[in-house]
Amino acid sequence: MSLATPEAGTVRRWLTSPALPVLVATLGCLPLLSVHFEQLWSRPHYRYFPVILILVPILLLVRRTDPDQHTSTQRPFWAGVALLAALALAAYSVLKISPLLCCAAWLLSIIAYVMRTPTNIWALWALMCMLLRLPQGLDVWLIQRLHKITTPVSSGILDQLQVDHIREGNVLWFPDRKLFIEEVCSGFLSPFTIIATAAILGAVLRRSLFHTLILMLAGCFWAAAANIMRVVTISYCVERLGIDLTSGRPHDFLNLSVFCVTLAVLVSTDSWLRFFLGPIEIDESSASEPVHENPAIRLWNWMFWPLHERPMGLLRERLSRQAPKVGVIWIAFVLLISAGFLSLGALQIWGGIGPFASTDQFRQSVDALSKESFPPELSGWTMTDFRRETRYPSSEFGEHSRQWTYERAGKVVTLSIDYPFHDWHKLDVNYLEMGWRVEASLPLPDGSSALQHSLANSEDAGLLIYDILDQKGQPYEPSLDQRVDTRWKRIFYENATRWSPPKYYQVQLLYLAPTLSRPSEDTISELQKIFMEFRSGIGQQTSSTPTGKQP
Repeated sequence: MSLATPEAGTVRRWLTSPALPVLVATLGCLPLLSVHFEQLWSRPHYRYFPVILILVPILLLVRRTDPDQHTSTQRPFWAGVALLAALALAAYSVLKISPLLCCAAWLLSIIAYVMRTPTNIWALWALMCMLLRLPQGLDVWLIQRLHKITTPVSSGILDQLQVDHIREGNVLWFPDRKLFIEEVCSGFLSPFTIIATAAILGAVLRRSLFHTLILMLAGCFWAAAANIMRVVTISYCVERLGIDLTSGRPHDFLNLSVFCVTLAVLVSTDSWLRFFLGPIEIDESSASEPVHENPAIRLWNWMFWPLHERPMGLLRERLSRQAPKVGVIWIAFVLLISAGFLSLGALQIWGGIGPFASTDQFRQSVDALSKESFPPELSGWTMTDFRRETRYPSSEFGEHSRQWTYERAGKVVTLSIDYPFHDWHKLDVNYLEMGWRVEASLPLPDGSSALQHSLANSEDAGLLIYDILDQKGQPYEPSLDQRVDTRWKRIFYENATRWSPPKYYQVQLLYLAPTLSRPSEDTISELQKIFMEFRSGIGQQTSSTPTGKQP
């Protein structure tokens, strides 16, 4: 009597389905993965990612139904290796509470699906790698380097157009106003958006991987050209026509117009690459065997000839390979992997990890800071001004700012707190971008993480001191040698019900004197004490601190 039943066959098909491990991995990574996408959305230059999340499943469905796309060899063994690596990386990402590593683990699990399906979808997987953000602030650094190219070129074009201006760092000064290059080049149209558009174009048009990579490199060039176009257009309209395109709907319309032009240029670049990087096609009926074996031809075609466009004769050997069958061992392996991913997901849910941030008491206290938060007299300095500023979300100076200005004998000290930041932020780079000469950093005598720089430009000399505070108002010192994130201690031992993505707050002191001489040692010592008092006062603004059992 056979034990095989239709129900058993259905269960077996589900357990051996290439999509099952990916589905389970998605569930296990979902809490941290959702945090990763939340962090991407908080950075405007990554806001292209929803397009990728929508487009990839659509292209996958289309190509699965296209027989010409069934050109891939199935490799269950390597699919299993990818799943093991994905589980290990996911476990490490949970211990470190790293949304970025969790996203990388999720992408590794998708490789298992790619290796077990006959459809050649490596290009789609490569496109999904655009969901990863660059770590350690490298994305902001690249944007700043691009601004260094944009500013002098734009200034040269404005000179040719006879638009009166002065360039100082990454700032353009006009008779009645100044334009920050980072402000002009803000919005959804970022270099990463243009590079991602090039990658999407390559995936939609089914170009080879190397063709797409070259197109993305061309996208870097066109991103710089797009920034120059925006800077010149905004500057000309502001100075000559009296039209402000720096914010609001006019700025968005300009960004959209420049994006349409850039997209057309990318399509043209793709056609140009298609012409020069086309495959070396061979007539199989007349070609001799040595021609097929020519290593240069084979390498060129391997790099630039998409599989779905190759003649069937060249694919005959690949398509004749029988797909290895998976059995009980694979099913047991998938069940173990699934248990691991689901356990990680349960641990994250128990720890309160998810996209919905808890109420940040320190953030509420900082938002409520006012002129009365600090005394009108501070070490002989008199408060003359208090300001609240709100910038665009991706501003290198922080979206929000609270500033207290003190003066004494013609000298000015500005104390401020800028927020939020996602990690350690090098403030001296911003002053370099504005045209200041910045000397090497020096630590404060108190041994904290605060840094100070001497500043100078054509009119002023000064001193900059800054530090980063965490969500408890304490100086933030990132630790790279911890195997387990210290926030797990808070989850295990304190009354914490929700983990929230970290936000950091930058406190700074900027001293300016109307002379070109450096401040004296006594003045520097006095300013250091003022900064430490200000930093301590900010830390005391925390309204409440979670309490509970200590480890």
